[in-house]
Amino acid sequence: MSLNPMAIAWLESRALDSETASRLGIYSAKRAQGGDPVPDASGNILVFPYIDGGEEVNAKYRGRDTAGRKRFWQRAGARKTFFNVAVLDDPAVQNGQAPVVITEGELDTVAAVQSGHPFSVSVPDGAPPARDEQDNLVEVPDNADDVVPEHDDKYRYVFNNWDRLKRVKRFVLAVDNDEPGRRLGQELARRLGRSRCCLVSYPAEPCVADADGVLRPVKDLNEVLQHFGADAVMACIEQAKPFPVKGLYKLSDFPESPPLLALTTGFRELDHHMRLYRGAFVVVSGLPGGGKTALMTQIAMNMATGHNWRIAIASSEMHVRPILENMLLGFMLQKPRNLWTKPECDGCRRFIDEHFVFIALAPDDEDTEADVQWVIDRAADAVVREGISMLLLEPIGIKIGQGVMVIDGPFASFPATVERILPDDRIAVSVSLFGRASPIELNIAQVQPL
Repeated sequence: MSLNPMAIAWLESRALDSETASRLGIYSAKRAQGGDPVPDASGNILVFPYIDGGEEVNAKYRGRDTAGRKRFWQRAGARKTFFNVAVLDDPAVQNGQAPVVITEGELDTVAAVQSGHPFSVSVPDGAPPARDEQDNLVEVPDNADDVVPEHDDKYRYVFNNWDRLKRVKRFVLAVDNDEPGRRLGQELARRLGRSRCCLVSYPAEPCVADADGVLRPVKDLNEVLQHFGADAVMACIEQAKPFPVKGLYKLSDFPESPPLLALTTGFRELDHHMRLYRGAFVVVSGLPGGGKTALMTQIAMNMATGHNWRIAIASSEMHVRPILENMLLGFMLQKPRNLWTKPECDGCRRFIDEHFVFIALAPDDEDTEADVQWVIDRAADAVVREGISMLLLEPIGIKIGQGVMVIDGPFASFPATVERILPDDRIAVSVSLFGRASPIELNIAQVQPL
């Protein structure tokens, strides 16, 4: 089997040498009556054989139809595999010494091998459509949870070679730089494992003329070879970047952070020890009744008045009205309560409505479980809807399922288990009476943790 002068001339027009093509088994053929093309040095069909175990298990044909139009087709019913698949068995790719380069077409594999990377294969069926019937880009999942190998017909060549592929340490995906090629890269990466895959980037210089004569950048390895040479092909392979994996990044993947803008708390002496910035996590601890809530609520007001921050407050131990309301009004008015005037209070309330939002259960809400996740979800809502810059969270000292001792009321000295957190500083507990669990409602102040 050999290449005829016409085939050699066509390959050379694409900067591909006949020696490399012949080494990969490519040959000339002619049509056979009622069957697949047969080898023939004078034929006008170019054959790309898919050889596995020394046997031609499939073939792709390039020729022209009766009208002279270019035509590609494959052997009907043949086994799906990679072009140049034998390299998957090479120890160099199994021990990590060299990556396997996967291309979108056989000519790109020839270009890679000719340029100095013999461990290159091509998919048999090109790239899948990038858009659906409504012309929307197809969304490709990050993982392969939805892939059933036995029914994964478009990528059957992956399933058929999985025992080999799973031994390969690294892959370089040299797919075409267009929408279908990018989808093919994503589909291969999620089947092979994104952590094993790198993705090539091609030179950005416009140098290939399209049908209208407008120049565009190269889109595959064969075009890189044609316009930039073999060294550029090897550079594309060697400089391929790791395929993105969510949650796994290099330092260079992160943009430079802007200078940290630490803002005054409104307390000059405190600023020597602490300033606030967006993203800070601050824990304030101290003895009960020591003024922790008042301090942080005052700071929240200072951030609103001084820096136009919007604040969310989630307090499990203080009513929004009147306690938090009066506290905020006092911080704004800065004078004794008996000197407050209605116009002043109304103006302050308008400011509070613009800058504060409160996370709390409605007084008549007996059904909602106000657990930690519920508070987090409401805080996330406040970020989206209100654009908050600060969450002031005063956690309750009691949690669902916790054992407590009743210290006040008719059930004093009875142990109980917290069942629900209720509005207005109340909790629902179960108390064991005569061997049976009985539900009762108590004020938080009537219990203490065990």
